[in-house]
Amino acid sequence: MKLCPKCAGQLEVKNIGNEEIDVCTICEGIWFDAGELEKVISAELTAESNESFAIDQLDGTSLPEELRKLNDEKCGKCPSCGSHPQMDRKQSKGIFIDQCPTCNGV
Repeated sequence: MKLCPKCAGQLEVKNIGNEEIDVCTICEGIWFDAGELEKVISAELTAESNESFAIDQLDGTSLPEELRKLNDEKCGKCPSCGSHPQMDRKQSKGIFIDQCPTCNGV
């Protein structure tokens, strides 16, 4: 099982359309292996394709604001390959994206 790079919680596999993504059971962080994020963004999801996990559950709003801010400041080790000591960080419109330079997961 993969560990969350933000809080060290466990990442649980969830289905979004035809893609399996990893979501932290504690902080609700999302890990996309290389290419998965692009597939989820470009997919036209129907009610039938996302029955097992609704997209609106990915918003992380159930976390206290203080915990969300602390997690946003962290940039940990890649949960997929773990070979890079710290991921590269990008920010766009208040969203932090950490990307592994080795396996390209985000």
